[in-house]
Amino acid sequence: INDFGIKDTKIPENFTIDIKFNEINNIAGNWDFSFNMSKEKINKDIKSYDIDKKLKIKDVDNKNMTLTFEKISISPISTAMLLKGDGAFDYTKLKFKTDDGIELKPRAYSYEGSEILIYSAKALYKFEPTTTIPNKFILEYTDNDENISSMEVELN
Repeated sequence: INDFGIKDTKIPENFTIDIKFNEINNIAGNWDFSFNMSKEKINKDIKSYDIDKKLKIKDVDNKNMTLTFEKISISPISTAMLLKGDGAFDYTKLKFKTDDGIELKPRAYSYEGSEILIYSAKALYKFEPTTTIPNKFILEYTDNDENISSMEVELN
């Protein structure tokens, strides 16, 4: 799982994106789309927050572990949150809420765990884009015993 910021990505300052389809929904045809982009324009629309806030939880084996809320990136096409853990956590048992209590349902997520000397895990959650940036997000984790651990993450 890689970080989702592009500020340090080695892409040209200006570039062209070409998209070509020869079939859409079983309809044959030739659809060609081309548009120019700039790294500056993309970066202008991305708000990234380095969080580095920790939450003590029980891992999948009911052992103590630390879950670190690393980063949030908000753009016109997606909201993404990156979390890391020093143990194996059940990434499906995390809930994300905005400061007004609305639960955000991930539209996609990925999880990666590895055990080289110590166990580490990363989870990347992607949500629908938000039109306004909330003041805070609330993260809740429910362990195997149905205990809920939570933390608030301030953005503004």
